[in-house]
Amino acid sequence: MLLVTFSKIGLDKDSRWDMVTETELFKVIQELIANIIKHAQARNVLIELIADENMLYLTVEDDGIGFDLADNTRHRFGLNNIEARLSILGGTVSFDSQTDRGTTVMINVPTA
Repeated sequence: MLLVTFSKIGLDKDSRWDMVTETELFKVIQELIANIIKHAQARNVLIELIADENMLYLTVEDDGIGFDLADNTRHRFGLNNIEARLSILGGTVSFDSQTDRGTTVMINVPTA
C-alpha cells in the first residue's frame, strides 16, 4: 500500500490557474505517481505544493529504492514526458535520486 500525503502552502480552496497549467500539472503528478508505483517500491509519498504570486513550486518525494540518474540504459520515457510537459509551461524539473535512498522531484512553474 502507498500512503500519499499532500501539503499546500499559499493556496486557498478557490486558487486556480489557467486550464493548460492545471491540466499539465495534473498529468505530471499522475506520471510521477505511476512511476513510483511501477518502479520505486515506495511506501510513502509526500506531495508539497507551494505558490506565491509569481511561481508554483511542486515537490514529490518518495521513500522507495531510488535510481541512478547517470544510468542511461534505463528507459526514460516517463521522465522525458515530464520534462516536455513542463517546457510547455516554461517550467523546470530536477531529479534527486540515488539507489536505496528514494527520489525527490522538484518542479518550478512560473504563474505570472
